[in-house]
Amino acid sequence: MKNIIIGTAGHVDHGKTSLIKLLTNIDTDSLAEEKKRGISINLGFAFFDLPSKRRAGIIDVPGHEKFIKNMLAGATGIDVVLLVVACDEVVKPQTREHLDILSMLNIKKGIVVLTKRDLVDDDWYELVKEEVREEISHTFLKDSKIIAFSSKTKIGYDELVNEIDRILDEDFEKIDNGIFRMPIDRCFTVSGFGTVVTGTIISGKIGLNESVVIYPNQIEAKVRNIQVYEENCEEALAGQRCALNLSNIKKEDIERGFVVSKKDVLIPSYMIDCKFYSLSNLDKNILNRQRIRFFHGTSEIIGRIHILDKSEIQNNSEAYVQFHLEKPIVSLKDDRYVVRLYSPMITIGGGYIINPVAKRVKGNKDKYLESIKIKEKQFGTEYMSLILKDDKDIILSVDDICEKYLLSKDNVDIELKKMVNNNIVIEFEDGFKKYFVHKDNLEKIFLNMKDILSEYHQKNKFRIGFLKEELKNKIGIKNLKPKIYDRVLDYFEKEGFIKLTSKYVLLSDFDIKFSDDIQKMVDSIIEEYKIKKFIPPKIKDLEVKFNSKYFAQIHEYLEDIGILYKLNPEMYLLKEDFLYAKDKIVEFLKNNGFIELKDAKEILNSNRKYLVILLEHFDELKITRRDGDKRVLF
Repeated sequence: MKNIIIGTAGHVDHGKTSLIKLLTNIDTDSLAEEKKRGISINLGFAFFDLPSKRRAGIIDVPGHEKFIKNMLAGATGIDVVLLVVACDEVVKPQTREHLDILSMLNIKKGIVVLTKRDLVDDDWYELVKEEVREEISHTFLKDSKIIAFSSKTKIGYDELVNEIDRILDEDFEKIDNGIFRMPIDRCFTVSGFGTVVTGTIISGKIGLNESVVIYPNQIEAKVRNIQVYEENCEEALAGQRCALNLSNIKKEDIERGFVVSKKDVLIPSYMIDCKFYSLSNLDKNILNRQRIRFFHGTSEIIGRIHILDKSEIQNNSEAYVQFHLEKPIVSLKDDRYVVRLYSPMITIGGGYIINPVAKRVKGNKDKYLESIKIKEKQFGTEYMSLILKDDKDIILSVDDICEKYLLSKDNVDIELKKMVNNNIVIEFEDGFKKYFVHKDNLEKIFLNMKDILSEYHQKNKFRIGFLKEELKNKIGIKNLKPKIYDRVLDYFEKEGFIKLTSKYVLLSDFDIKFSDDIQKMVDSIIEEYKIKKFIPPKIKDLEVKFNSKYFAQIHEYLEDIGILYKLNPEMYLLKEDFLYAKDKIVEFLKNNGFIELKDAKEILNSNRKYLVILLEHFDELKITRRDGDKRVLF
């Protein structure tokens, strides 16, 4: 069954409340009656059953301010508008402003109701009807039916009800399977129940006992009870007026304008990028950084409008803008909004949101503007490509993309698969998740890596390469998971850009070449360690003996390629000698159960100083464990 919300619009005292009372038998101005209904939701709201047995909800608009705060419940909050004009007063300025606002909200269907028909004669009525027809001729109501109506005599009652029923047969955009969102228009407490919030569900659905989050403060709560049209329900759907009884939350923690949704689906932001349309009746141009009141959902937030593509905005024109707000907003792409001046409070325009989590524009404004125009389009390859190119994290999982940019997982999956097949995006996997990087960004990573490695090779001719972990921090992806970093390096190696060892990265065309003198020094250093065995030479003594500016690099090179083994900065062994010592110590322990320093001295023909360092190193490697003056197997 369709869930349709009808909103009224029109000048004060033109008969909106009386019209609703006749349709629904509910007086929306009766606050005392409302309180008696417990957790009912009748703050300017009523409902009635149509001849087709379908139920329609109506939001009453008793005044201009309430119109903005009650009606602005998102692009799909209100489906049909009843534009009310009193026959005895004709069209007023406020009526025109309401029409402008309805257009900004992207309302597309409506009925014009000429109330108080009993107060005027036929000739006057025809004049009023003609004037109204002229007023709406360039609006979304141009083809709408105009119905004469009287709350006193019931003229037009049947015709209006039947026309509403007919409109319900038309298609409406309802996002039942989207993100659950309900902007809060009222919050109160009920004895024995606790905190209750009401609003219009603009997308998705909610069920009993489900967990929800109140944005932008991100307070978690649970749904204890649901009422739709004053009846307890198991579930509430998009397009329904709804009251949610919430547990684990206080009324004082909630404000009008907050949004009830699910966890981790919305991101609060102080800045949003938008398409803006100015009204045709502006007296003055809209200035850059002008103070405004921003209306979205049920929220009103003060902020400033930053114009991105021109210096000022004239009347009846459009612009790309960024709003800087004094409080955070939670929104989605294509949400509608309305803007009024901070003072005087007049409506100046509105439009739709392009980027709900914007960045402050720095540097090249043209480039930023270009990115907004791409994001303005429907989701696709170009949009996805821009996200992957611009994101500071560079390499993203599907979950990262969906959470950061509030996108559907199914849509992202489909688009990424196409982009991988077309070699626009490269895919990596860590065994649990897939990660994606735009090929242009991967190229930038390598070019940065190439510059770093080239400079390193130039300065360190006898070092194998750059330590992997240090390089990761240098090339701007330090937060990348280790396994994905390894996959990126593997990709570069497969492409022939680099060579890898267990610890080092080097350019593919880099080779260590020794002169005869250097090769002689290499052989001599190795020979020194072979001769000295487990009473190894001191580094300082070797430096003095060889007296070469390349000694330190050559010594490190021998460690890099696994000929030397480092026990501490002052003690090295040949790797083969270290492994020999380990095997002999372990063998002795297996045969004898424990080993003392004197035993190690006999086995390795060394002295106390070096044996202490060696045995402590075995402890660190968890090969042995000290037990008093003895050591046992770990």
